[in-house]
Amino acid sequence: MSNPMRRQDTLNRLALSTAADYAWDTAGYDPERSIERAIEALATNAEQLDVLRDLVTAYPGMLVFGQNQYFNPVRDQFERLRARSRAEAGSFVEELRGVSDRFGRAFRDSCEAERRTIGDDLAWMENRLREAP
Repeated sequence: MSNPMRRQDTLNRLALSTAADYAWDTAGYDPERSIERAIEALATNAEQLDVLRDLVTAYPGMLVFGQNQYFNPVRDQFERLRARSRAEAGSFVEELRGVSDRFGRAFRDSCEAERRTIGDDLAWMENRLREAP
């Protein structure tokens, strides 16, 4: 029922919380309400609330796309934008960099693995932008 992220222990709680919510009341499950409650339970201040909402938007669950655990929605979105317009792809990278910076400030004493994962995605996208079209 759940496929927890191995290293991303803190943000893993979001996925586990929504899976538990679904298991508790399958018929009444509302994914948007569930993820919002999970974010509210994890965040300790308004800054964390805002950045977690932005991260969930950037990294929606793999089931949204009918994919497996190896699917990366950020890289997929980047590639679709890059195929259409390098400028749009570059703007997407800058937006994610802003979220990453805010995440680092909001969770400066935790979430090292999560910050590293986002940084790896940003580095990958920046390398792809430098490649010839």
